[in-house]
Amino acid sequence: MKKFDLNKLCGILKIPRISDKPIIIKNVKTSISQINDNTLIFHLRKTETLNVNRLSNLENCFIITDQVPLKEFRPVRNKMIYVNDIEEAYRKFIDFYRNRFNIKTVAITGTCGKSTTKEMIKQTLAQNYHTIGTVASKNSLRYNHDYLMEMDDNTEYGIYEVALTDPGQIIHTSRFFK
Repeated sequence: MKKFDLNKLCGILKIPRISDKPIIIKNVKTSISQINDNTLIFHLRKTETLNVNRLSNLENCFIITDQVPLKEFRPVRNKMIYVNDIEEAYRKFIDFYRNRFNIKTVAITGTCGKSTTKEMIKQTLAQNYHTIGTVASKNSLRYNHDYLMEMDDNTEYGIYEVALTDPGQIIHTSRFFK
């Protein structure tokens, strides 16, 4: 993952800056269980339990949420970034992060042969280029975030297998990888 200043993302989300100094984020996750130093969490799974003691002891760790009770929770209020719509904020983050790179992408979809075709393309390109993409046949939406976070300044190609499981899945995945 390519590091970024959280204040820049705050500008994109149209929310107040966190600090006058840069706050460098090295990891972005979608689960509170993956909380760590220098991490930004998008609180998409609203039923997850927050370990307040752990959060308060972490440095440069923030949670973006649309849950008002978390916004007002005093022990970690300075670590909470409140937005009106977490899904919209996450989409803006995806666009922000993906647009930082000029990477050629290939998406493979269909009912049969996706994994094999993807692997042939990925392995062929990997001989001469820094290539990332879907691992094995892990092509469901829940993996998209992790694949996106693999992108960095060295990445030249992204080769992704896209499932047809649900209506709109191709559109959703295309937004991640462009």
